[in-house]
Amino acid sequence: MVSAIDCINVPNQQYCYDIQNSAISEQDKTYLLEDIMSQTKNYPDFQTVQNWNSKVSLTVAPAGTAFKESGAITKAWVNVFSIMPAVTENETLLVPQQGNVLIGANYQIVLPTNTQIGDCKTTRKVVEKSEKIDLYVNGKLQGTGENVKYAISANDGSSVLFNAVYNVWLKIEIGHYKLQQKSYYHNGKKDYYYSCEYYNTDYQTNAMSVWDSRTATISSPMMSASFTVQDKYLDTTKGTFTATNYVNTELHFFDSSLMRHNYVFSEVLDKKGILTVKVEKLFSQDENNLATGGDIITVPSTDGCSIKLSDFFTSKILPCTLTYDSPAFAVTTDKNVYDENETITVTISPAGREYTVQYAEQEFSTTGTITLKAEYPYNKITVQYKDRILPLLVHIKNEKPLHTAFSLVFFGFTNQAIIGLVRRYCGGVHD
Repeated sequence: MVSAIDCINVPNQQYCYDIQNSAISEQDKTYLLEDIMSQTKNYPDFQTVQNWNSKVSLTVAPAGTAFKESGAITKAWVNVFSIMPAVTENETLLVPQQGNVLIGANYQIVLPTNTQIGDCKTTRKVVEKSEKIDLYVNGKLQGTGENVKYAISANDGSSVLFNAVYNVWLKIEIGHYKLQQKSYYHNGKKDYYYSCEYYNTDYQTNAMSVWDSRTATISSPMMSASFTVQDKYLDTTKGTFTATNYVNTELHFFDSSLMRHNYVFSEVLDKKGILTVKVEKLFSQDENNLATGGDIITVPSTDGCSIKLSDFFTSKILPCTLTYDSPAFAVTTDKNVYDENETITVTISPAGREYTVQYAEQEFSTTGTITLKAEYPYNKITVQYKDRILPLLVHIKNEKPLHTAFSLVFFGFTNQAIIGLVRRYCGGVHD
């Protein structure tokens, strides 16, 4: 098969000739040829596949084809050669919701040569014939021909049955000849002989249908991606880049880019000489003028930001979310010193965000202003927005300890006054 390949159809023509002329095995030649069929490895090269398969003869039966016959119709066959675009992953054929199907079919006519009973000669010839290939997908007729477009509505992961039906019809003219007695005179005497002469004509129709099926699975995942600015510094921007259900995703800026690939692709020749795309799971990433740490992307500039998201068969362009919500905020209280159980009014600006406030081992949520009950000895209020945390200190007065201290001080002062009077008027104090 490799030796029969026309290298003009291969992108790397010189490599193709070198492989064909090498002394390695046919298996190794096939492996190397498949590797040079396309110059793209992270993306499916459906154009190369289509160009190659369009040159494959659809009237030559693939090796191993089972033929059918009926009457004068012999060696009839039909084969679903290729569904394009399509990829094969772990022996599963994945197809989109719309595409093209290449179908090969052919038959031969072998007319009987026997003489029918009662005839001296029987002639047969085909005076009319027709053939038609119908493509059904999940039981619904899609079209007729060797290259049929299909379009179905099916969910991702749904099973799809492609069924090609080849109908052949013949009209055969049958000429009947009978022995006719004829007379003639020879030497004045009448004699007789028999001649095989045309007698009449009748017609016979011959029809048959053959079919071939191919099962595939719809691949139409719901892709999503986003780039959101988290913070800005003097010359850089930090953002979060996430993507789901993608085969390839590309984050582009004017001066930077990030590309992530979940698969590698190769073009494989099957036994019918049809080129198919094979995929294998393998993650790779290309970075240009930016830094990554998981989903966190740091870039010099977000100018020209766009996201290209691709599955096996489709792609779309998404915008970036470049609006920046600065996490900076300010916190104030209505005063600095509070009595226990007094109301603390906390004001946070800008208002309208979801702030988390912690005080006295409790957590609260607010969008701008919140009131708290002062509790001793808790003098620290913490406010958080995103990854920014701002602590605020207030003073909570403890009335009971203050009253006791005040009593002790007053008692001390009183005792000192009494002792002073005693010393003044009694001349001293004796132990």
